[in-house]
Amino acid sequence: MIRFNLCAAGVALALSGAAVAAPTAPSVDMYGSNNLQFSKIELAMETTSGYYDMVKYHDQAKITVKFNQWSGTPGDTYNIYFDGVKVATGAITGGQTTATFDYGQGGLYQMEIEACDATGCSKSDPAEITIADTDGSHLKPLTMNVDPNNKTYNTDPSVVMGTYFVEWGIYGRNYTVDNMPADNLTHILYGFIPICGPNESVKSVGGNSFNALQTACRGVPDYEVVIHDPWA
Repeated sequence: MIRFNLCAAGVALALSGAAVAAPTAPSVDMYGSNNLQFSKIELAMETTSGYYDMVKYHDQAKITVKFNQWSGTPGDTYNIYFDGVKVATGAITGGQTTATFDYGQGGLYQMEIEACDATGCSKSDPAEITIADTDGSHLKPLTMNVDPNNKTYNTDPSVVMGTYFVEWGIYGRNYTVDNMPADNLTHILYGFIPICGPNESVKSVGGNSFNALQTACRGVPDYEVVIHDPWA
């Protein structure tokens, strides 16, 4: 009788533990979440209506994150965290849930998704999410490879110290952006960006440059600048 009671108590305890188990930890659906790559800049690269319609900047990036919980108990609500800070919450809709929200600060974040119900919460493994912005906050720090002959100078902070860098220099000259002694610079001039209007110098180059410029300059006043080759 004692043995039977002990077995019955053990089964009851096991069933009780199963009943109060926390929800299944969410798993990010990378394909359904745009590989966790989002941007505050919207580009319509194929447009022919001009640069202003090609590039649109949004104060808030629209984020869509899909996550799965194919087994166990999914829970009632989710919380999404960027670097430990809660940025979104909502209702779980079963084995697969889609969370949509806006976020305004560009950067690289460690994202975690938490599923909760009355018994507790479970978190997903961290995953890196990118929110691109024009200030480069979403880019990882560049490891510099500067020639040791470039010494660091104490330049007057009121002085503008610039350099000219061309993308094609990485080929024949084998000079990449990490070779620049950036500690000594205040500005980097990146060429070329042509000027809208009767730009005869671009016309003389030949090829498609002038036509591309005219397309980009539609709706833009003369003597404004646009990026006429957004693929570069």
